[in-house]
Amino acid sequence: MFTPLSSSATLGSRPADQPFVLANGWTQRTLFTNQENGLWRAGAGRNGNSNFDMIVQNETGPNAGRYLFTVNESAGGGLVRYDRVTDTPVQLLEGALNGTSYRSLDPIRWTPWGTVVIGEEVANGRLIEITNPLAAPGSIVAIDRPKIGRSSLEGVAWDAKGNLYYQDEDNNGGIYKFVPNNKAADYNPDDPNTSPLAGTGQIFTLRINAANAEQREGVAEWVPLNNPDGTPIPGITDPTVNARQAGDQVNATNYRRPEDMHLVNKDGVEYLVVAATTADAGSSPGRHHVYSIDLSNPDAPQVRSFVDDRVTIDQATGLTLDASSDTFINPDNIAIDAFGDVWIVEDNEPGDIWKATWGANGVAASLARFASLSSLGAEPTGLYFDITNPFRAFVNVQHPSDGIDRMVEFSLASVPEPATWAMMIGGLGLMGAAVRRRSTQVTFG
Repeated sequence: MFTPLSSSATLGSRPADQPFVLANGWTQRTLFTNQENGLWRAGAGRNGNSNFDMIVQNETGPNAGRYLFTVNESAGGGLVRYDRVTDTPVQLLEGALNGTSYRSLDPIRWTPWGTVVIGEEVANGRLIEITNPLAAPGSIVAIDRPKIGRSSLEGVAWDAKGNLYYQDEDNNGGIYKFVPNNKAADYNPDDPNTSPLAGTGQIFTLRINAANAEQREGVAEWVPLNNPDGTPIPGITDPTVNARQAGDQVNATNYRRPEDMHLVNKDGVEYLVVAATTADAGSSPGRHHVYSIDLSNPDAPQVRSFVDDRVTIDQATGLTLDASSDTFINPDNIAIDAFGDVWIVEDNEPGDIWKATWGANGVAASLARFASLSSLGAEPTGLYFDITNPFRAFVNVQHPSDGIDRMVEFSLASVPEPATWAMMIGGLGLMGAAVRRRSTQVTFG
C-alpha cells in the first residue's frame, strides 16, 4: 500500500501544522489544536500542553463516525469531542470526578453497548464510563467503575465474548481480564447500573511461569484474583482496590510497562496485541517487543513476540529492526485498520509509525515505517482509523515544545473505489463484511 520510509524525520524539519514525514501518496492536515476557544490547557494562564492522547469515534448508533473523541493526559484535563460536520471541538469534561481530579487520562474506547470509557494512567487509576457521550457538554454523565479493578490504565479491549482486557502500565506491570456478570445485551441506556462495568465480575491476571515472572512467552493461564461474584479471595489483595498488588501476590507475568492493546481477528483467530514500552532488562541495545496473545483456548492462551526488534525485519533495509539505521524504540500505541493489519506508534522523539506485515502464528514478518513526527519535544499518539473510510486515520501530536497539541488527519490522496475496498477486505470473512457495511457511511444523517 505504500513504500516504506527508510529513516526517521529530522527534528524541526517540517511546519507545525503538517508535522509528519509521510509515505508517498498520503496527505495530512490539522483538524484542531488546544488553542481552540473553550478547550482545557494546563499551566499558568492555561497556555500549556493539553496532552491530547488516545482517539476514538462514535462507532455505532446515530451518525456513526461523525464525532472524534480524545482525552487530556494531564491533571485536571478531561474529554474533548470534535464534530467533523461543524469542524468544532468542545470540552466535555475537565476538573474532577467525585472530588478527585482527572489524572493523566490516556485510554479511550467506544464500548460494545454504545458508551465511552476513559482511563487514568496512574497507580490505582480509575476506569470512567461516559454514559451519554453525544449529549451537550453540560449534560455529560461520568461514572467511576471500580468493579473492573484499579490499575495504571492505557490499553482497554473487549473480546467476542464480552470480556474486558486491560493492563498495568508499570515497568513490572501485568495484563488483566474482567469477566462481567452484567451482559452487554441487557444494557439499558436509561439505567447506568445495567452496564457490564457497573455489576460484579471476576478479575484474572495473565501468568506463564509462577516461578519466573520474567518469562513472557509461552502457554499461559488466567489466574483468578477474586471470586466470580467479585468478593475477595483470602490472602489476595482486593483487585478492585489495587490490581497491581494482587497480581504481584500471585507472581503475574511482568510485561515491562505494557501500554496500549487491541483485539484483532486474523485468519479466524482472535489475538490480543500488546505493546511493551520498556526494553528487556539488561539488554543492550534495548530489546523491544510487541506481544500477541492467542485467545483461542481460554484456559491456555498462547503468548508470542509479535514484534521482536532482534528478529523482525525492517522492510526498507531488509535488516532486523535493531540493526537498521533507526532502531525500533519504545512501542506504545497500537491501531488496527479495516484490513486487520496492526500499526504501532513509538513513544520517542522523533516518533515513528509502523505498519506490520503478518507472518505465521500471530507473529509479524516485517515492519514498514509509514510516518515520522518532526515536532520538537513531541510524540505521536492515539492513531485511529476512520470507520467510514479505511484510507483515513487520525493521530495526535502530544506535548510539543511550542505547547500546541494538535489532532492531525492522514488520508490517501487517491482513494480506491468502494468496490475495490470490498475486494481488498473480502478475505476477512465476517470482519470484512462488517467493514464493508461501515465503509458506506460517508455522510452523517
